[in-house]
Amino acid sequence: MRISTLLITSVVTVCAVLHTAPSEACINGVELRVDDGKRLVARADKALQRGRHKDAIRAADMALRRSGPARVHQRAALIRALAVIRSDGRHALRTDAGKLKGRAAVAEATRILAGETKIPGSGEPRWKAALAEGLEATGQTDEALAILEDLAGRDLLPDARAFAALARLRAESGNAPGANTAAERCRQMGGKGLCPVPRS
Repeated sequence: MRISTLLITSVVTVCAVLHTAPSEACINGVELRVDDGKRLVARADKALQRGRHKDAIRAADMALRRSGPARVHQRAALIRALAVIRSDGRHALRTDAGKLKGRAAVAEATRILAGETKIPGSGEPRWKAALAEGLEATGQTDEALAILEDLAGRDLLPDARAFAALARLRAESGNAPGANTAAERCRQMGGKGLCPVPRS
């Protein structure tokens, strides 16, 4: 027993010396790649915030192919779906049935967001607002407005883009004063280029 323990310790020690990269580990002489899903998700999210949708989708796809916690995979799926919606489907969405682009990609991304946000603990305001973006993009404006009005009523709209969407949808529904209020909040949050022009 002691000899076996010494042998295992020696192998692990040698492995630790030979493999010093932070993304690698070695157990009993077998090199294992430590899951870097969280790092990829952070990269995808950063790209999404900067409007680099293709980069966001690529990083999220890589995270989804890694083994890792379900929570990490869920966040990657949410980021990827929103990136597809914001790119108007210009960048492909990988599915079990193949790659989708255009309206089909946006519709599928919206379906993914709808499913993921129903999971307990995943309905945070950011992703509810993201679902509203997808619903608006697919013509489901009543449903999108209902989500955004609910978030606005609880002061939970996450960013200027959400206020811009609320302003557009309120205007379409005939609520000009409400649209102007949402557009002003959009401007206050720095949504340059996003905020609709107030209507009289």
